[in-house]
Amino acid sequence: MTIEGTINARDLGGLPTGDGRRVRLGKLIRSAELDKLTERGVAALRDQHRVATILDLRSTRERTKRPPANGLHRDATLVHSDYATSSADMERLWAKDDVTHAEVHAMMLDIYRQLPWEQAEGFRLLFELVETGRTPILFHCAAGKDRTGAAAALLLSALGVTREAIYDDFLMSELCFEANRTRFAGNGADALLLRAEWEPILRTDRAYLDAMFTALEARGDMAFYFAEALGFDAPRIERLRASMLEAA
Repeated sequence: MTIEGTINARDLGGLPTGDGRRVRLGKLIRSAELDKLTERGVAALRDQHRVATILDLRSTRERTKRPPANGLHRDATLVHSDYATSSADMERLWAKDDVTHAEVHAMMLDIYRQLPWEQAEGFRLLFELVETGRTPILFHCAAGKDRTGAAAALLLSALGVTREAIYDDFLMSELCFEANRTRFAGNGADALLLRAEWEPILRTDRAYLDAMFTALEARGDMAFYFAEALGFDAPRIERLRASMLEAA
């Protein structure tokens, strides 16, 4: 999916569930941040994709530094949760020095282990927006791969999408590696992005999602997480599925 002014955009529609259904097309879109959307990009969200709600998963600092493009608020409801910082707010990490590639990779694994609980408020918002019919929804963070990738994986899990399809969607963000290097460089991280030891920050590694699911399952099954962290018990999960799934 091409939306002029952002990257890593795609429709989650069509992904298969374990019971033979699929996610409805045109209801759930994920992307990177929208601060650089062009007029044509804004128009595409309005006229082509008819986005009703935009959920911004970035921190308050990120949203203040790079606010949404002009015009988005006229055609869609902008939603966010205020929080000061995130382990996935990568620009905070540039101040660190003397790190190795292995240390940065291990840091990314730790970030993914924390995301389901650290970002529970934003992820709950996503589930609630789906539940209340605020679709089509576009949800995004900065690069559209970590907070957004975790949110997509959790929502798709709740919808019963196969684990293989969840990983396939997650790993599509690796195709944006070079585009993310360019984007981060434009946000002031030029020198560090040339250092190979920091590369895991910009990568989309299967091991990251493995770490998240392993951490979740160590505390209980997915149903436990949905109920305890997000407030979505079995009946609410079934309502999500009824609204977002169709026959394949």
